[in-house]
Order: sequence, then structure tokens, then C-alpha cells
Amino acid sequence: TIVTDFQLYTMDGSHYGQTTEDSVYYRFNSTMRSRQPSEVELWADFARIIDSALDKLPPQEVTVYRGFHVSLTQVSHEFQQGKVVWLVSVTSATTHEKWTLKLFGSGSCSSPGTLTKMHALSAEDIKAFSVIPAESELVFSLNTCLSIERVVTWQQLMSVQRLIQHLPENVDLIVARQQRV
Repeated sequence: TIVTDFQLYTMDGSHYGQTTEDSVYYRFNSTMRSRQPSEVELWADFARIIDSALDKLPPQEVTVYRGFHVSLTQVSHEFQQGKVVWLVSVTSATTHEKWTLKLFGSGSCSSPGTLTKMHALSAEDIKAFSVIPAESELVFSLNTCLSIERVVTWQQLMSVQRLIQHLPENVDLIVARQQRV
């Protein structure tokens, strides 16, 4: 069932005596991002199950946030202003800007972080099926296309606070819009 599919997908191994790296979502998405055909093939059935479950949910047009535990310099080769990025894995995001910011940048032990603010045209809301519904998780299906509209360092953002409310120091920003393909 759709509930079982997403509960399995959203379970974080660190909550069950394992590590996050042991989680289904982590292993699945890491493999999909590797783009290694022989490895991706091992997950083909699971990909079809998740894709089928996502197809049963109504698409949401909403602004969502996703963070990276790395500075912009470490992801800038992928996220360049004016470029298109393909999300080859199931990619999660949330509508909670403040919650996301607490986990990245100065909200996360002053380590650098990058916040992605995305205008989603068809993200699926899996909150009702998630093991952790408080995350208000929405997901983009496999092979979602994003257009990168703006890439800004946290130093540049200090003068443009209107883009994101309450942005802590040490958090860079990527602004993207989902494209229909």
C-alpha cells in the first residue's frame, strides 16, 4: 500500500539503532545519484514502487526548502545560475523554512550550509504517510528538472535579507524553479 511504501522510504536508520546511511531512502538515493547502471538496476523494482505511489498523490504547487550540510563552494559545480539541474533521485523538501535553517549553517553548530529555496510545480506531499509527519515532507519524483534562478553566498545575502527571513550567517542560498518537461 502507499502508506507502507512511504513509511519504509522515510524510516531513518538512526532512529532504530542503525545509522542514517543504513536507511532505505539514503541507500536508494545514493545509488540513483551515482548513475552506475549496474547499481541502479538493483533498485529498479523499488523505484517503480515509489514512482507508482507518487503518481497516486496530487501534485502541489508550493515553495519548499532543502538544505545541504556543505557550503555553496562544494555544490557550485552542480548548481549554477541560469543552468538546469536534473534531480535523479527522489528528493525531499519541506515547507518549513525556519526548521530547515535550524539544521544548516549557524543553526547546526556553526558549520557551513546551503539552503535551496524551490518553487515546486508538482511536489507530492507525503506528510500523512511519513514516519516523521512533523517534517511536513514533500518529495520530487525521480528525474525532476530544476532551473537555477539565483545563487547567492551568505555574505551577499546580508545585504538582501528580503529573500529569506531569519537567515543565519554561514548559510548560502540557491533559488530554483521546477520546470515542466
